[in-house]
Amino acid sequence: MKKIILAVDDDRNDRELLKLYLEYSFKKCPSLEKNMPFIRIAKDGEDAWDILTKEKVTPNVMIVDYKMTGMNGVELIKKTKGELGINPIFVICSDHSLAETEAREANCMFVKKGEREKFRQLTEKIRLFIP
Repeated sequence: MKKIILAVDDDRNDRELLKLYLEYSFKKCPSLEKNMPFIRIAKDGEDAWDILTKEKVTPNVMIVDYKMTGMNGVELIKKTKGELGINPIFVICSDHSLAETEAREANCMFVKKGEREKFRQLTEKIRLFIP
């Protein structure tokens, strides 16, 4: 069964950068390339919610921006856990000052945007969940 990563960010440049980074990270490792996860991108919390509910996508990993217009990242995570009862690996990716604290309180991983080493660590952790 194909693994799914759902990345959610309301900044177009950040979305594209994250998608490219994830694709590159899996392709550069020959043992993982054949099992490369399907990477889905959502433009904001509402778009992600539609993907989860209307398209019935059940991701293994969700990488979520903390501060988004409309439904923010923590609201999306709580709604996903509560209303859908699914609990993928959640990662909050942000440079907002409160994001790390909120990620810890929501029992999520945290990655600071713009820190290349953190993204490397993120993809290494995600690879653990891709057989």
